[in-house]
Amino acid sequence: MLFRLIFNQDNCNRLLKEGQRYDLKAACIVKNVSNVSQMILHEDMLIKTNIMFIYLQLIFSLTRTLIVKNDVTSFYQDMIQKKISFLCESGRLTFDNGFYTYQIFLKENHTDYTNFTDADQLWIMLTNNGCSSIMHAYDKYGPFIYQNKQLDLHPYSYNKFINLLYIDQPFGVGISEGFGERNDNAIKILEFIEEFLVNNGIPNMKIMLYGKEYVSQLFSKIIENSIGYNLNIEGIILENAWVSPIHQIGYYGSFLYQLGLIDDQRRDEIYYNTTQIQVQLLNQNFTNITQLKTLVNQSQSELKLIEDDRNNNLEDITQFINDHSFKLFDINKDDYQFCNDTQHEKAQQQLLISTLFEIEMILNRQKKVIVLVKQIQFTVTTPGIVTWVNQLRWQHITKWRMSEKKFIQEEYYDKAQNFTKNKTVGYIKQFDKLKYIVAYDELFKLLNQIIIDN
Repeated sequence: MLFRLIFNQDNCNRLLKEGQRYDLKAACIVKNVSNVSQMILHEDMLIKTNIMFIYLQLIFSLTRTLIVKNDVTSFYQDMIQKKISFLCESGRLTFDNGFYTYQIFLKENHTDYTNFTDADQLWIMLTNNGCSSIMHAYDKYGPFIYQNKQLDLHPYSYNKFINLLYIDQPFGVGISEGFGERNDNAIKILEFIEEFLVNNGIPNMKIMLYGKEYVSQLFSKIIENSIGYNLNIEGIILENAWVSPIHQIGYYGSFLYQLGLIDDQRRDEIYYNTTQIQVQLLNQNFTNITQLKTLVNQSQSELKLIEDDRNNNLEDITQFINDHSFKLFDINKDDYQFCNDTQHEKAQQQLLISTLFEIEMILNRQKKVIVLVKQIQFTVTTPGIVTWVNQLRWQHITKWRMSEKKFIQEEYYDKAQNFTKNKTVGYIKQFDKLKYIVAYDELFKLLNQIIIDN
């Protein structure tokens, strides 16, 4: 039952003509029941209705999100036997049909939610591949690393200059539980963020959405549905993202070949297969996703090997979260999984979906789009990313193409020659809201300079 106050002079005048007397200060209360509207005109009813409003607001607030949070800074300090200069908080945010677990790590030298400036940002770390986001808090660029079953501070954590919020979603990923459509995930994330920021007294904090792989589809839905939410979403950050299959799939053969992982024959075989896939995608008659998944997954797995991803001991990290799930999330269970098989399989269907139009929409709404590319060597770039960027039909794309590359250098000490040198660690190409960043080294070093310089 929904009550809505309407102060409508025309309705009041109409009823006056019918001989009805009442105080003009009284309100017209519309009561909607099965599309039947009834007019109730008495000032004493206004008092009763106000009481009803308070009651309904109370019910509404109780059915909204509920935050359970824990300051776990001391927990992490005990684990690493070191002083931590930033707040570590974890918990869960409950909806009427389930909950999402989260961890937030404030930037260095911030032990609470006060003393932030207008320049401070919150990066919301999300996935859209059916796998955990929280896992990456113990991974590259998270505040911690977990190696050989030992936890330690990460020397290249993003939270040296930014606040990091990891959310495990949708329902069924990590320890998050609930029921509902995957399509509602963007709305749930928006509700989560708004409630979380208001609850912690930072409603105007600048927000950047950060993710890999298939996140562009999720990010576009979040941006599209953000109207009406009191959130300061500045834009998105895409790291080695999958955006346009028809443009990106054709580069895997040459990519693996340049890295010395396959021979000429295998390169030509992959080229033939990917060309066939591109033709089918162009004609919109591609139905067998298995071959495409095999090619993409092969390249992604090889990329991880090349990056010497020794920090990623997934089984050990999973066990660590299981062992401490009650301390971290007030949840006494031990079935945390890095990936939810059902959700992951659904996410794989996004391999066929182009989100170029969605990226254009985000840019046209004056939101930032930062494209991060981890380049293994000077001549070998992650497949197809620069190609899909050039395919954008954004109004300023020509000016972006004409913009100059700004190369980033870093000083380092050469022990063998006993003096300090400069080396190029990457470059930035940008115009207006679009930034394209190529890293030859740790992305942290590039992003640190970008945040400071901008």
